[in-house]
Amino acid sequence: MTSRERLLLSIADELERVATLTEDVGANIAAEIDFTPANLDKLQAIDVAAQTQRLVATLLRDMMTDAPEHCLDRVGMEALRRRLAAGLSPVMIEEAA
Repeated sequence: MTSRERLLLSIADELERVATLTEDVGANIAAEIDFTPANLDKLQAIDVAAQTQRLVATLLRDMMTDAPEHCLDRVGMEALRRRLAAGLSPVMIEEAA
């Protein structure tokens, strides 16, 4: 394994760790606040942040063995997939849409 690959895996591991911390913060906040629509929106944003972190971690790991465009196809969050696809060629952006 190259140093680049080891670094990518370490970054993916850190994203997973931060996702777990983010989920824990969300759970602690949920246990302490009143459930009003405004608070639910904030909790949902925390959940989306954790999901995004996990998806990016998975994407980094997948890219170790597969082409970026194939990896993007497996990103389950459409908005994230589109944002990430913007870094590829215009043809790939169309395919990821």
